[in-house]
Amino acid sequence: METVQMKIKGIAPLQMIVLMLLFLLTASCSGSQKYWTKPNFNQTEFDKDNRECTSEGQKQAPVEGRGSSVQAFNEANNARITATNNCMASRGYTLTDKPNP
Repeated sequence: METVQMKIKGIAPLQMIVLMLLFLLTASCSGSQKYWTKPNFNQTEFDKDNRECTSEGQKQAPVEGRGSSVQAFNEANNARITATNNCMASRGYTLTDKPNP
């Protein structure tokens, strides 16, 4: 167990980002898929709102300063997702299950 913790502590910021993206990709492939809906919106508006809310989520829940454990990483990631989702909801979007074909 000590070896695993040593390796995690040695992860560079770029490697941490890659790991987070892989985690999100894996998580998005399992379970039900969700998507954002909002009355009378277009792709350009959604892209702008999503980009701004994602940035806001990263500012509100940075990984830095939370330690280097897997638990700290997961807590920061969950806080980012929650902050991003709250931002999108405040702009009138609703997270909805993707309908089955």
